[in-house]
Amino acid sequence: MNCKMFYKKIAIFIGDYFWSSVPYDGLNLYIELIDKFDVDLLMFDKDIRLNKKFKGNEKFYFNKENFTKIKNLKTLSSWEDLIKISKDYSLLLSATHIAPKTRYPNNLNSLQCAWAIWDVGGNDALVNCKPDNKDRNFAPNFFFLKGEIWKRWLYEIKNKTNNAKHFAFSTGSPHYDYYLENAPLKFGKIMSKEKFVSKYKLDKNKNFILITPSNPGASKHNDQFTENESVLSFLNHESHQSDYEILLKTYPHDYIFYESQTEYSGIYHRKAADAPQYENIIKNFPNIKIVDSQDHFAAVKFCNKIFNISGSSISWETYFTNSICFSMNFSNKPYFNGYKYLPNIKVPDSDMNYEIFQPQDIFNTVNVNKNSCDGFISKEYSLKNIKNTIEYILEQC
Repeated sequence: MNCKMFYKKIAIFIGDYFWSSVPYDGLNLYIELIDKFDVDLLMFDKDIRLNKKFKGNEKFYFNKENFTKIKNLKTLSSWEDLIKISKDYSLLLSATHIAPKTRYPNNLNSLQCAWAIWDVGGNDALVNCKPDNKDRNFAPNFFFLKGEIWKRWLYEIKNKTNNAKHFAFSTGSPHYDYYLENAPLKFGKIMSKEKFVSKYKLDKNKNFILITPSNPGASKHNDQFTENESVLSFLNHESHQSDYEILLKTYPHDYIFYESQTEYSGIYHRKAADAPQYENIIKNFPNIKIVDSQDHFAAVKFCNKIFNISGSSISWETYFTNSICFSMNFSNKPYFNGYKYLPNIKVPDSDMNYEIFQPQDIFNTVNVNKNSCDGFISKEYSLKNIKNTIEYILEQC
């Protein structure tokens, strides 16, 4: 590890990966750090967050000026530029996702400073570290993880002892800070429920059900979507006859279906049809309302129920909310509660998803054991924890 003196700069690196539900990933961390550290924001000059011209018909949005007006913004044209500029920093920080696996760089072991990653929703902080992962060269020096148990799992994957406390830290995840009532986030804070109801023209006297389908480009999850189309049909029919409004939030890559995919743009397509998944669903089930991608956290917070047909970690997010996650045709899937490629790791899918066996059961009143996420996910403000951890790391140098 090349760790330099405390007075040297650090950098937040956005990377070649745009996640439309978290458009300000990294930017809020930059704002959190600038009062204590000398920080640069590094972005590729082709990044959508610097270049997007909205036409008004997109189902995602961010304010480009939030990025372009940053005082210490430095743009890069290639991964080689990142390697060169890394010599100017003590520490480089990025999300777990820095590039699509189809164009992941193979020269990150040439970085001339220490590298730290912050955790995102899901399991990628561990998946990327697998010894047999040939898709990418992933060897950060420090890990800021979403909960205490992830540290133990990381020790096991990397065959480390408890000395790992010097490189793995339980900070919480910036992707979950949006749910914290008092988190002083500069960008992307959740709108009020009143604004959410108004934007989507909802009946405030009804309850809301949010449907979260699978990633259309993930073949192993498509069976779950197909097996649950009967529920979509049922909810579409019942939306005008029940006490519920039905909303739809598809996978983030679905919302960038029409964006140009080029290297360094951040755009990564996961297509399985000739139109976005949300368009095809609405065509067949017109009484369901589409939620914009950047309103992901508001939808999870304000919808009373989540119908999880994605096979994803969406249910874990209800740990922060009063919403209850339902699932159907999930418990028989090989990715339920864990993954073959991550042995000895069990995630709380069975606790956080209430399984139903017929569509009308989604209207039942039920409880789930959200305490299963204690120690699994921290409810602390991650950006402050990351700031304190960076100070600790640099003081050891």
